[in-house]
Amino acid sequence: MRSNFRVVCVGPAALDFIFDPIVGTLRQHGHEVAHFVDFGKFARESSTVLKSADVLVAIGSFHCTRELMIQAPQLRAVVSPFIGTEGFDEIGRDSARHRRSQRPGARKLSEYG
Repeated sequence: MRSNFRVVCVGPAALDFIFDPIVGTLRQHGHEVAHFVDFGKFARESSTVLKSADVLVAIGSFHCTRELMIQAPQLRAVVSPFIGTEGFDEIGRDSARHRRSQRPGARKLSEYG
């Protein structure tokens, strides 16, 4: 099992005071981190960076769509350093039926109260 991970962080520059310590600590521990403060740039490069990503760290309102997740076949976790994951719930809305057909009992994130 690999001990270092590929992490993609997405958050606006106004929240660098939150993301900079996260990115710095992950890098200190040997993890490869791509940090995007420009959502447009992330959208243009997402297919490349997500292809090998293990973890996505983003603001809770970040739109995690089914199409975006398809670009991340190795993704192990989607994490927000904030309260609220309203954007992450799009994963469930967009693909809940598909996932349920593959994994009986699977629920969308918003069902976890």
